[in-house]
Order: sequence, then C-alpha cells, then structure tokens
Amino acid sequence: SLLIVVDVNKSFMTPMKNNYKDFENIIIIDHHLEDENTIKTKNKLIMKEVSSCSEILFWLLKKYKVKPSDSIYYTYLLTGIELDTNEGKKNVYPSTDLCRSELKIRGANDLVVASYFSLDFEQDRRVHKLIDETVWKNFRYGIIVGNSEEYTKEEIAKAADYLLKYTCEAAIVC
Repeated sequence: SLLIVVDVNKSFMTPMKNNYKDFENIIIIDHHLEDENTIKTKNKLIMKEVSSCSEILFWLLKKYKVKPSDSIYYTYLLTGIELDTNEGKKNVYPSTDLCRSELKIRGANDLVVASYFSLDFEQDRRVHKLIDETVWKNFRYGIIVGNSEEYTKEEIAKAADYLLKYTCEAAIVC
C-alpha cells in the first residue's frame, strides 16, 4: 500500500499519527523543512525554495511530461500557489512567477482562481470585528483572543493573515 503525503503540517499529522504505519511505502512532498513531526521515510522530496507544494507538483508534471486531461487541474495548482503566497505577496521566488505563467499558458483560469478568494460580506465583517479586538504587545505581536464558538477556523485564519499585513513579528489569534 502507498501513501503520498503532500504539504505536511501539524493539523494533518495529528489525526494521521497512529495510521501512517499501516502503509508500506510513504512518499513525502513538501516545501516546509523537516521537523520532529515529519513522517520518517526515505522517499521524500522537500524543496524549501519554492512557494508551495502546488509549485512542486507542477514541476514534477512538467519533468515527467504528464498532461492532465482537463485544464481545471492547472487552475487548482494555480489556486494552491495563490493560497500559499497570499496571492503573490509572500514567499514568491523566480520559479514561482515562471510556474504561474506556465500554468496560465496551459489553461489555468484566473477568474476561477479569483472566485475561490472572493469574500462573503458577512464573513468579512465578522473577520474585521475579530481584528478590531487586536491587542498589540510592544508593537511586535498582534494578539486576538476570540470566542472559538463564535468564529470559524477560517475566520480566525483570515484574521491572522490580515494582521500580518502590518509590520509585526507574529500574529496570534485564538
């Protein structure tokens, strides 16, 4: 049995921790550095100088001349890059710009990608209400403590991303 793990993170590892040993072969594809939570396997491709796992997957498809049957797959890869780079605002390398261009040439649809990032007005207001509760510590750390029953994980994540627009070392939202 084969398990391919793409973009390993703690939220994935927690539920998988007791189950991944059921697999004989494990392949890790990631753009984050290994740490104590990384699954131990000899089969791994970890590239820290790329924007995202979507970028790694594109380069693998290109290298092995794999052509998806539908251009929507290129749109999904572009969406992954836009998500991990905060729509081109962080962790963008020259290879990232080249990858984005090649995905568009192959049929990635910018309008579909943009639709995935469009905001619902009510959710946006809720996120900004949460942001309004920010307490700044030494103007280096933005901290928000909200009622977790009142806000979704997505709203909390969006509030943290928003705080990172400011000059600060960390945005903590819980």
